[in-house]
Amino acid sequence: MGWWPLDLKTGGIAFGAEGLKEGLMWGDTVADIVDEELTTFLNSVIKRTGKVFTEEIGRDMMPIEILCGLAFSLNACETHDPLDKLFPEGLTPAHTLKVEVGQVEVLE
Repeated sequence: MGWWPLDLKTGGIAFGAEGLKEGLMWGDTVADIVDEELTTFLNSVIKRTGKVFTEEIGRDMMPIEILCGLAFSLNACETHDPLDKLFPEGLTPAHTLKVEVGQVEVLE
């Protein structure tokens, strides 16, 4: 499978530079693992948070609410356990995860 250098300006990968295996990298196999784990996590968290909305507020959770909740919890996620264990104690990481909810234009 392919490997690509990271694009730190966009937070993504630099397409078109396939085949390199040095520097900061991301690849198909690790992306597949993350996608699979995120799907499992999202299925669970939507079910669990939806239940809380129904029980405590008396209505279904709206999609924008779960998106905003995810953005809230994912911002600065390197401070959360277990990610904080990736950094030596006292070392502030040079990068952080910035997540925001954006509105998209729906094409008909």
